[in-house]
Amino acid sequence: MTVVPDSTAKNSDELINSFGEASKPYGALFVKDVLDAYRLCTKLVGEEILTPN
Repeated sequence: MTVVPDSTAKNSDELINSFGEASKPYGALFVKDVLDAYRLCTKLVGEEILTPN
């Protein structure tokens, strides 16, 4: 699973079109709002957890 902040996310239409077309489907894209995130055993919260240490 990949999670990215809104500020770096592409427009969903642009992302979907970047995959092109195939004769058989081979995956799925789920777009979901994330209300908050916490990195366990640390004090990192929110978008901070998306930044490499």
